[in-house]
Amino acid sequence: MNNSQLYLSIGIPSILIVLAWISNRSDVIALRAEMVQLRKDMAAYMTQLRKDIHNDMTQLRDSIHRDMISLHERVAIVETRQLPS
Repeated sequence: MNNSQLYLSIGIPSILIVLAWISNRSDVIALRAEMVQLRKDMAAYMTQLRKDIHNDMTQLRDSIHRDMISLHERVAIVETRQLPS
């Protein structure tokens, strides 16, 4: 085995290993970027969901308040009709 064969037998696998490492590294970087974007999207979704829930709860509270006022008014009317003359 001469020197060029030795260099090729060591060099080619080494180059392939380095190329595979670089390729995997770029995949990891791309995956990390996707994860960062996913976190941003989820944060925006959760913020919007909180706002929607808050609005729904406010509307429900207002509706219950209106119903209670209406009920109190009806009870007052019934009570005034039942008072002895």
